[in-house]
Amino acid sequence: MRYRRPVLETARRLFRCWLIAGLLAAGLALGCGRTEPPAVTSPAVPGERDPQRVISLAPSLTEMVYELGEDTRLVGVTDYCTAYRARETHARVGTLLNPNLERIIELKPDLILAHGGTNRERTLAQLRDLGLRVELFAEDTGVASIVDKYRRVAELLGVPERAALQVQVLQDTLAAIRTAVAAQPRVRVLCQVGTDPLVAVGAGSFLNEVIGLAGGENLTAAAASAYPRYSREAVLTLNPEVIVMVDMGNMSAAEARRWQALGVVSAAKSGRLHLLKAQELCIPTPRHLAASARRLAALFHPGVALP
Repeated sequence: MRYRRPVLETARRLFRCWLIAGLLAAGLALGCGRTEPPAVTSPAVPGERDPQRVISLAPSLTEMVYELGEDTRLVGVTDYCTAYRARETHARVGTLLNPNLERIIELKPDLILAHGGTNRERTLAQLRDLGLRVELFAEDTGVASIVDKYRRVAELLGVPERAALQVQVLQDTLAAIRTAVAAQPRVRVLCQVGTDPLVAVGAGSFLNEVIGLAGGENLTAAAASAYPRYSREAVLTLNPEVIVMVDMGNMSAAEARRWQALGVVSAAKSGRLHLLKAQELCIPTPRHLAASARRLAALFHPGVALP
C-alpha cells in the first residue's frame, strides 16, 4: 500500500494531537486488574490471509511469532520486545502505550498484532482509520486463553499445524507435572510482582492457574483483581510457606532481606524465598508456560521427579 503525502501529513497531525492528550491523561501507567476490552478481529479482505509484513505491539505476541518460527515476517516490534535482542533485525516502533504511528505507516504492515492489556484503543482506532489491519487480543486470564491466542496467531500466519504441535506438547507436559505433584501436600504460596506497594497475583492472572498446576495454593487467589495490593501485615496473617518474587525490573535481593527481617513468615524461616526474573515465569506462550510450571513445581516440591 502506498501512502500519499496528504495522508502521511494527516497521520502526523493525528499523532501529535494524540500524544499531547496522552501525556495529560491520568492513565499513562498500566493499571492492575482493570477490565480488558474483548478481542477484536478486523474484517478480512482478499490477500490478507498470509500476511508478510507483520508488526507486533506486545512482547507476548512477538514471542508467539518467534515460537511459531515466523519471525522473518516481523518488520516492527516495540521497544519492550527484548527477548530476542540477539537477533536485532526488526525496526522499533516505540513503546506499548506510545507507539510511533509515523514509523508504523512507513513500514507498510499488512497485519498489526495488538494486545488489549497494553495497547490503547485510541491508538488502534487511528491505525484502523488509516486502513491498516489490526488484530486485537484480550488480556491473558489462564492457560486456555493463551492457547486460544496462540492458535489465532498461527491461523493468521497460515501455520495452524505448528500451533497444534506446540499446544499438544504443552498439554502433555502440564498433565505430567500435575500427576507428579498430585500426591504432595499443596504448598501455601505468595507470588509477588510488586514491592511498594506490595502487589500479588490474583485469580484473574494466568500465573494463578500455573501456581495451581505446579502444586501450590495461591493465597491471594480470592482477591477481586488480577493483581491485588496487600500490606505486609496482611501477608503475615496469610503466612505463606513459599514466597516467589517476580522481578519486573523493580525488585532485587533486597526484597528477600525485607521478608527475612520480619522473621515470622514461614517462607522466611525456612529460607523459601525465591527471586525470579519475569522472563523465567511470565511469558505467556505454550513453550514458556510449560517451563514456568516446571520451574514452580521444582520450587514447591523439591525432590519430586518432574518431566
